[in-house]
Amino acid sequence: TLPPETQRANKDVTSNTTILALTYDGSDGSREAIIACDGLTSIGHEKYCVNTNKIDQLDIHSSLASAGHAAAAMQAARYLRALFYIARLLDKKELSAKGKARQANNLIGAHFSCRDYFITPVFIAYDTVQRRARIFDIWGGGGYKEWDEYYTNGCGGDRALTVLEEYWTEHLSRTEAIELAIRAVHMAAHKTSGANEPQYVRIMTAEGLESVPRTVIQETLNSIRKTCKRCEEERRGGVV
Repeated sequence: TLPPETQRANKDVTSNTTILALTYDGSDGSREAIIACDGLTSIGHEKYCVNTNKIDQLDIHSSLASAGHAAAAMQAARYLRALFYIARLLDKKELSAKGKARQANNLIGAHFSCRDYFITPVFIAYDTVQRRARIFDIWGGGGYKEWDEYYTNGCGGDRALTVLEEYWTEHLSRTEAIELAIRAVHMAAHKTSGANEPQYVRIMTAEGLESVPRTVIQETLNSIRKTCKRCEEERRGGVV
C-alpha cells in the first residue's frame, strides 16, 4: 500500500524516476551527503503518484533511496531497519557503514532481484570513524560498489549524471550541494513533457538524517527555472 499522503498523478504525466546522492564539505570538516529524488510511481504503464517519498531512513546513520518497485522498496527498508536494530542489540554497538552496505546487498540480492519485485537502490551511510558519508550502489542481482563523489540511479539517472559531472566539485558548501541536487533531478525530469519535479531532499550528517523543507526546495526550483532556457521557451509557448 502506498503512503496516504501521496497524490494521484494525472494520466498525461510522463516522467523519469530519478534518485541521486552526492557528497560535500560539512561545516565541521567532515564529508556529508545530499540525497534527492522525484516522487513519481507507476503501476505498469499507468502513472500513479507524483509525491512518493523514495528515501527511507534505516537507522540514525543510514538511508536507502530506491528506484523500481515501490512496495518492494518499502518492504526492503522495513527488513533492513529490523536487521540493523537486532545487530545493534546483539553487538552492543552500531554496524560499520560497510557492514550495513553488505547486509543491504545480501538482503536485496536474495529477495528483491526478481523481475516483478525488482529494486535498484542507492545506500547511503555515515561512517562515524572516518567522519564521512559513504555512497553505495546496490545491484539487484547481487554485489555493490562504493562511489566517493556522487551516484545516480533510476530511468532519469543518466540525465541527472550529466548535470553532476558538469557542476559537482569536491568542496561544495551545503547550500551549493542542495541546489545542485535539485537542479540535477529537475533537469532529468524536464527532458519529458509533464515533468515530475524533485519532491524530497535529505541530508546525511554525523547527527543523522535531516530533511530539507519543502519551502526551500520550491524556492530553489523557482530560482532554477528563471535561468533555464527550456523553461523560458515553454512558458512563452504556453506549455508551462
